Amino acid sequence: MNDKLIAFDDRELGKWLIDLIADGSDNFLCALAEAVVTAGAADYDVIRPALIKLKRRYCVGDGRQIFGCRVSARRGVPPEIRSVRSQVQ
Repeated sequence: MNDKLIAFDDRELGKWLIDLIADGSDNFLCALAEAVVTAGAADYDVIRPALIKLKRRYCVGDGRQIFGCRVSARRGVPPEIRSVRSQVQ
């Protein structure tokens, strides 16, 4: 039996990848997420460890956005992200 995951079946990373795609910005993580969700199980198995590292690097445990992490509407976007986004746009 094949127990390898694809992005949509991954409970740890699936929602994060979908949120990145929904964000629709032109940053690296969003583009990567779009490609990753099309990967088959064998390819996803190879890229998954890197995705975990990227999520840890760019997301803070309390849900604040660093890059590619959703922010709740009541908290807003931290000032450091607003300044980065305004420079990119």
